Amino acid sequence: MREFLTQNMPVGHMMKFIVTYQTAFWKEKGLSGEIVAGSSTDCPFCVTFDATSPRGNPALVGFISGQQATLWSAREAGERRTAVLSSLVKYLGPEAASCIHYEEKDWAKEEFSGGCPVNVMAPGLLTFYQPSLRNPCGRIHWAGTETATRWCGYMSGAVQAGQRAALEVLAEVSHVVLTAEEQESLIRGQTLHRPPKPTALSALLKRLTRKSVLVPALTISAALLLARKQNVPMKIKTYIGSF
Repeated sequence: MREFLTQNMPVGHMMKFIVTYQTAFWKEKGLSGEIVAGSSTDCPFCVTFDATSPRGNPALVGFISGQQATLWSAREAGERRTAVLSSLVKYLGPEAASCIHYEEKDWAKEEFSGGCPVNVMAPGLLTFYQPSLRNPCGRIHWAGTETATRWCGYMSGAVQAGQRAALEVLAEVSHVVLTAEEQESLIRGQTLHRPPKPTALSALLKRLTRKSVLVPALTISAALLLARKQNVPMKIKTYIGSF
């Protein structure tokens, strides 16, 4: 299985770095801190963002990805740090060279993920395997960010996939606890391909629901019909008493 995933669903290669500063000098210059750079041998990163914390600690976050990640991951950490800071100086000014701390993470070296941010299917595999990514296999239900329909590969996608898998299990175990919106959500996500199996409780609730609607409807209809005739109270009482 691991060999199949490695060959057919390789994980993207991405490195992340965070550089902290004493001041957000880029803001003082009227800059956003966001940089989008093309591939080059001098600039390692492809994009940066302002990562100043809610408490106001100035920082920039950036990503080295794709071919650039493959190239720069083979170099020494000190060389990457120097190249990143030099590129920040190029785009934001000399203040970028005087950082408090530089930290980086190569997700390709993580034992249990092997890359970032998400698996990418080889050509043709998405069409062939995609319908089965989220389909339950017997009592096994699949979750994980790779099975998300939105923000696949991110924490938001992981949360969505977990909620979807939980609803699938509830639909199998006791679908009567699901709201109409939740059942519709499962059907739209193509994870519920057949009506839930009826249970004794669901059958009872269904009968009670039908009767609770039927009895008042018949009573009102009978009252309207009998109102045209004499002795209406007696006939309505007799009709209602038959239920």
